[in-house]
Amino acid sequence: MWHLPNNLDDNLFYQTLREEHDSHIKVVLLDTEFNEVEGGTIFSADETNEVTNFISSGNIDVDTTRGVRRTAELTLLNPTSEFTPSTEDFDPEGPWVGKVYLNRLVRIYRGVHVNGRQLSVPVGTFMIDIADVLVENNMSLVNLTMSDLWKKLNKSVFTHQKKYDEGTTYNEIIRDFLSAAGVALTGRHGANLDNLSGRSNNEKKIHKNMKFESGTSRGDKLKELAIKWDIDMYFDPLGRFISQDRRDAKDKAVEWSFYSSDNRRGMLINIKRSFNDDNLYNHVVVIGTGNDKNVVRAERKDNDPRSKTRIGLIGDRVHMIESDKIDKEHEANKALNRAWKLRFQLLETMEAQVICNPGLEGDDVIRITEKDKAKVDGTYRLQRFNVPLVTALQTVQMTNIIREEDL
Repeated sequence: MWHLPNNLDDNLFYQTLREEHDSHIKVVLLDTEFNEVEGGTIFSADETNEVTNFISSGNIDVDTTRGVRRTAELTLLNPTSEFTPSTEDFDPEGPWVGKVYLNRLVRIYRGVHVNGRQLSVPVGTFMIDIADVLVENNMSLVNLTMSDLWKKLNKSVFTHQKKYDEGTTYNEIIRDFLSAAGVALTGRHGANLDNLSGRSNNEKKIHKNMKFESGTSRGDKLKELAIKWDIDMYFDPLGRFISQDRRDAKDKAVEWSFYSSDNRRGMLINIKRSFNDDNLYNHVVVIGTGNDKNVVRAERKDNDPRSKTRIGLIGDRVHMIESDKIDKEHEANKALNRAWKLRFQLLETMEAQVICNPGLEGDDVIRITEKDKAKVDGTYRLQRFNVPLVTALQTVQMTNIIREEDL
């Protein structure tokens, strides 16, 4: 979850979210160095809640399953044509002029009014993908469709075959991808890579040569590697590339709580709780191919007659893992034990409508409490949510793991 630099302001900001408050939206147009351009701040309201450069509508969607984690839609009133994209002398090949044009960097904040002050957090830094200008009866709107800076990675492809040798570290490969795609590695908006200090050296590098063919998208491949290596990779609300080790993700502290209450303090409006067994397996096989001449194998099945998920009751549900990082029997057994814990599960999902908390981040751990009807009081991993720019109603989608021993 995003936090304000000043602890007193941070506490006041999040306390105010649980009370009646007026929201504040700010859109800032940036140059290529992430500096605000002259006259580039657009407010939905000033301190007296009077309309100035009014933001008509907008929404930000955050989805941890995508490379482009944050996307945005924004509609601006355009009475003086200041937000109309145009080129100099109407030349289609001329330079862009004006405040808004394709690939312009845009940062959006959402906050609250408190005692005449505005406290806000960044909710996304984007590149403009599409700009639609609508004109009717001498009135004008500009609709912007935007995506976060993962767009740089998606648009970047290998122009020649690229090879990474065995022993290359994950972070070396990540840095190479970012540099080739034009993503900053240093400076105040430079990449912040997890040093994976909780892993052994063997768990930080590739164990076989890795090749990428010409024409392959760096964005697509980096997302695949993020899943394979169990590292969360994304651009944060300020537009900085972030990587975080997910090996200890279940130990993350609860960032926020939504709960049912007679007043708005709980911020929970309604919930839908669902269960499925897509992630439930009762037969796990691990194959270690680190040594081609001595492939190792470990296997476990659930045949316990007292088990609710035994093979004889629900069928043989097999999950197989093949890894070139494993070349010894004890490593295969260790991987089997870890995989068994991860795959011997039921999956619970939750969708809730809540009063907006703009400081949430994908993969945050949050607590949901509604003990009366939904019978829920537990922690969940935040997978998808939106940040509305005009209304106060936010939708959050979460996942949770229920193990067989809890059934």
